[in-house]
Amino acid sequence: GGLDNLDGARKGFVGRAQ
Repeated sequence: GGLDNLDGARKGFVGRAQ
């Protein structure tokens, strides 16, 4: 996941941030 798409942002960003 990543900030490239909304779905990726939630799983990638939140997954790493939290």
